Amino acid sequence: MARRESANTVAVAIDRMLGDFELRESSKATYRFALVAFSRFLAEALEHSAPFAIEEFDVDILADYSRWARKAFAPRTAQNYMVAAIALMRWLDAHDRFESDVFLSRMERRVTSVKGRRWNYYVPRDIDPQAATVPSFYLEQELPVVRPARLALLRNRALTLFLYDTACRVSEALALTRSDVKDGTVEVIHLRNTKGGKRRAVLIGKLAQVAIQTYTGERLDQVTAPLWVSHSRGNGKCLSRQHVWNIVKEAARGLDLLETTSPHSLRHARAQAFRNAGMPLEWIAAYLGHASVDTTKNVYAPEVDVGRLTDMVHTYSVGGEDD
Repeated sequence: MARRESANTVAVAIDRMLGDFELRESSKATYRFALVAFSRFLAEALEHSAPFAIEEFDVDILADYSRWARKAFAPRTAQNYMVAAIALMRWLDAHDRFESDVFLSRMERRVTSVKGRRWNYYVPRDIDPQAATVPSFYLEQELPVVRPARLALLRNRALTLFLYDTACRVSEALALTRSDVKDGTVEVIHLRNTKGGKRRAVLIGKLAQVAIQTYTGERLDQVTAPLWVSHSRGNGKCLSRQHVWNIVKEAARGLDLLETTSPHSLRHARAQAFRNAGMPLEWIAAYLGHASVDTTKNVYAPEVDVGRLTDMVHTYSVGGEDD
């Protein structure tokens, strides 16, 4: 096969693949965002500098990416990113971009052998014990005088405190309006737009309540407006998931936290704090909105707590050691 130089790079292939796809621009943007992770994999896991030549791909490229993605991302995210990577590989195969000894069917079989019988099992990720300190990054900053910057900082304080206290998913937090939280004057709120579709109650701590009150008190919009809005481009519009991700990432970098720290890390940190304090798993599951307590156990208690097990055995043992 004749080597294609610049035209046969991953970046060019992604552009051409998306140009071929008959999808809405928003869907194409989603694919492109997912494939950024694949490029990051090439750079980090394979220690490869851009541009990435497709001629260098072998039949293990997807399997290697599968392993990397399951360690780097939450299961659902990793699964979505794999869908995009597989779509890219199928496009490359359809346009004869692989070397003669690289077969798509074998590539996909290698992925199956890596993931085993089930794709969507949980791979534990590092939970930074300092993730709960994310709000401190914004709490310690001096409030600007300029109104947009001032509102943005007040929002970031309230948002990070809220995400930790409630252990909400980002999508659940972004679905809220000012009236849902009564501008921070209530401790208990009921989430309606949840992942499983079931309403559940979460609690807002005193510090977060005050932060929300301060933030909304300086806004000029209606109580029916989204709770978390932009104060720069798209002023007054609900924040995007990416914007929330950037807010937490900025704090994580400023505090020198783990590179994997994200908005979901605050949810994990809160749940882990509950677990460490002895809250029963079924109540943690209820607070997080897990459909099954098995999910909670798999994430936060994958192994038997030997200390608690020993206490239980000693507590409930009847008779002596010879029984």
